[in-house]
Amino acid sequence: MLRQYNLYKYNNFITVFIALVLLPITAWGVIVVAGQRPSTVSASGESSTTTTPATNPTSLDVTLFSQPAAPIRIDPIGRGERFELALHIRNPGDSAVELGKVEKSCECFEVVFDRRSIEPGGTTTGTFILDFRQNPTFVGGLLLTAEVSTAEPTPRNAVTVRLSVNVK
Repeated sequence: MLRQYNLYKYNNFITVFIALVLLPITAWGVIVVAGQRPSTVSASGESSTTTTPATNPTSLDVTLFSQPAAPIRIDPIGRGERFELALHIRNPGDSAVELGKVEKSCECFEVVFDRRSIEPGGTTTGTFILDFRQNPTFVGGLLLTAEVSTAEPTPRNAVTVRLSVNVK
């Protein structure tokens, strides 16, 4: 006789387990195995790593359509605090690019742009805002991802930024 299990009643537990246990273990495991603790201010490949970051980065320089770098480490953020990281996006191409939708892996952060149009050779500025004030009891590690698409008729991924955040 075949036995059926109702996994829906375990859905919340599974989601919380993955978010609080597996993602931090996976994120930190990859960093530890590689022997690096990212403390970078550049997501376009020119990154410097240290074993103990003195302070969190205050800005991040990114080039459109470049390969995403290792996660940018933000450690620590206090419980219920808000953290902002300036984002500078450079367009090395020969045509203007209009930034479109931002896909985020968590509702605890947002990306705000000063302007969404980037002229050839120009830059635009944005801000990553990590806000834990809505959930002041949260403590733990998160691996956050933001993917910014172009607003062309056929959107494509323009920028991917990963943040490794530790809330204490």
